[in-house]
Amino acid sequence: MPSPLPSPAIQQPNYKPNHKQRHEAINEHISRIDNQGEEDDTFYI
Repeated sequence: MPSPLPSPAIQQPNYKPNHKQRHEAINEHISRIDNQGEEDDTFYI
């Protein structure tokens, strides 16, 4: 199996801005789950 390390290293420069947007989307998604009373693992990748 090839090492998984090179991929995260390559993606690292774009990580923080994307992470902020993803974090906001996750919070919004969790709020919807709480309101609906449903479980959804869409964002738990």
